Amino acid sequence: MTPELISPAVARRTGVLHTALRTPGAVVGGAVVVLLLLVAVAGPLLVPHSPTEPVPGGLAAAFAPPSLDHPLGLDGQGRDVLSRMIAGTRLTLAVGISAVLVGALIGTLVGAVAGSVGGVVDNATMRVVDLLLAFPSLLLALGIVAAFGQGRTQVVIAVGVTTVPVFARLVRSEVQRQTGLDYVSAARMYGSGRGRILLRHLIPNSAHLIVVQATLMLSTTVIEVAALGYLGLGPADPREAEWGSMLTEATLTMRTEPQLLVWPSIALVITAVAFNVLGDGLRHAVEED
Repeated sequence: MTPELISPAVARRTGVLHTALRTPGAVVGGAVVVLLLLVAVAGPLLVPHSPTEPVPGGLAAAFAPPSLDHPLGLDGQGRDVLSRMIAGTRLTLAVGISAVLVGALIGTLVGAVAGSVGGVVDNATMRVVDLLLAFPSLLLALGIVAAFGQGRTQVVIAVGVTTVPVFARLVRSEVQRQTGLDYVSAARMYGSGRGRILLRHLIPNSAHLIVVQATLMLSTTVIEVAALGYLGLGPADPREAEWGSMLTEATLTMRTEPQLLVWPSIALVITAVAFNVLGDGLRHAVEED
């Protein structure tokens, strides 16, 4: 490979990583995110009780206060709240991350093609993107779930679709910017076609921006997943633990048992803020690199 064809993707990613490790926000947010992911992955090993079934004697001790055996107490059906919070972490993050991955994949491909081809394709694509962005993301997700039914797959698709226009616009802009750079011109001179340039150079060199945007979007998608669950359209069946559905149950007894409303609310705030702080730190690292 000639020097002219060596794209700066690897060097850029390394520089961004080093800068991010010196950014307090990225380090703190990253530490919290890693902890949440560890809880999600190791959830089945961490739950002290079944998150879906009442503990022994739990029905008679519904709404029991926190104790050594049940640090967060029991809910109205005698289920251990801590176990449900841990299981909810796994489900909420799994659906939120899957939705962002779907949106990032589709949005990247759409934006890259539009930015590379240009002309009528670009104009038509951007009109569709503008149309999708005109709808509030939660309203769009609600419409999709209402049309295709409730379930994990439907929620992943619905929330993922709301992120597609964001990634498409970002990647399209970056592809258009890089198209005029010297290494792309050199690749054309050496016979590389449009598809090869996109896959080997333009998209990899946009990866740092995609990762930053995906991290920021996770703070939004987690809230959207919980909002759908709160409205009864989430990914969980009535027995499963999911933060949004836990909030719905807690609102029924919020005057007498307000602590049941506090725990999932705190979890949502911490998760959303952690991803947002991490994404903001990564964005500053990209800008400084």
